[in-house]
Amino acid sequence: MRWLGDPPCTLMESVGEDLYQGRLELKGPALGTRFQGGINLLGSGMIARFALPLFRLPGPAKVLSLGILGAGAALGALGGAKLFARTTIVAERGKGITCWWKVPPRKARQRLFKARDIAKLEVRREQFAIGQVRTGSDVGHRSLFDEDRVQLGWELFVVHRKGPSVAIEFFNRQEDAEDRRRSLARVLRLPEEARSA
Repeated sequence: MRWLGDPPCTLMESVGEDLYQGRLELKGPALGTRFQGGINLLGSGMIARFALPLFRLPGPAKVLSLGILGAGAALGALGGAKLFARTTIVAERGKGITCWWKVPPRKARQRLFKARDIAKLEVRREQFAIGQVRTGSDVGHRSLFDEDRVQLGWELFVVHRKGPSVAIEFFNRQEDAEDRRRSLARVLRLPEEARSA
């Protein structure tokens, strides 16, 4: 989930699509992302509940307690961003793609990708490391944790004619990402070569 410097890249829900008028509106984050943010906030509260009694102990335990509280605060900030943030993407024929996002307490931000500046829409696979898994049964010759386990996701990018490409939406399935890319290309009436990923 990227929100602070770039437009949002999270799961979003379609609010309205009108091919005749040439408009597609998306709002987010999706319910699942908000639920995950609530779980993160709950987890940060549990971490604080665990770390505060350690703060009463002498010496090094206070440093340990501060470290645990710092980790809990970071988890809470991430959860709060997921839970309370608002994002909107509007694609309009002839105008382009407008992204609007707000993460409290920061001010709302907006970015316009003009239709004439969009070279193409592209779906890319992204991998996120989420831990390690055991590989192989011969533990004597290999470590228990040899390979990182990754979660695959798909991101929809707007590729500029001049400049870098920017991810605007995240998907769990490639088919969903391709469907959204085709919908945006139809709304924007991109040339055929720009529609292909």
